[in-house]
Amino acid sequence: MTLNLLINRGLSSAITRLALFVGLVLAVSCCSRIYDPNYRHQLYVDQLQKNVGKSFYDLRSLEGFAPAENLLSETELTNGHIIYKYRSWRTCRYMYEVDSKTDTIVSANWEGDKADCAITP
Repeated sequence: MTLNLLINRGLSSAITRLALFVGLVLAVSCCSRIYDPNYRHQLYVDQLQKNVGKSFYDLRSLEGFAPAENLLSETELTNGHIIYKYRSWRTCRYMYEVDSKTDTIVSANWEGDKADCAITP
């Protein structure tokens, strides 16, 4: 009877250690994404792309999305659209192409270093 009890405790302890190890590996792998520069850059790109199809006027009224003090240039294209280019962080610049007739953002783009064009969650 004592031998069975020791075997069961040993097995239980091994299973507990394995479960803790698996839990630790999962926790580290989930949290490590926020330190991945490609993941942070993709968040930045996704945020820009979410604005496509929205009103540019509405976007400018939201704090921090298209502040006038960060506007670098406005360029009118031959199709009547306007590209608004903004300063972001360090080398990062982002642009919105806006249909001037409907005030709708038709495309969003960025240029600069990926590490500078990133969002840290």
